[in-house]
Amino acid sequence: MDDNRRTLDSGFFSEDEWERIIDDLGLSPRKAQVLQGIFNDQKATAIAFDLGISPSTVYARTRRLYSALGVRSRVKAVLYVMRRYYCD
Repeated sequence: MDDNRRTLDSGFFSEDEWERIIDDLGLSPRKAQVLQGIFNDQKATAIAFDLGISPSTVYARTRRLYSALGVRSRVKAVLYVMRRYYCD
């Protein structure tokens, strides 16, 4: 597994399912890590610490992630992914 994707772990999806979701959505490794942090209910500062980047970089990547998903909030991002991939 790519080191940039090593944080992909949650109770909702297996590692293989996350890989499929990320590939299907066309997310960069960093956007995928931010999405995972959102799924783990981490604040931007915690995501930044885990990834070794600044919180402002996390905010910028989060905005780009929202744009890629066509949503405007953390809750909508989670709901989008859950509806599209968990409720299949």
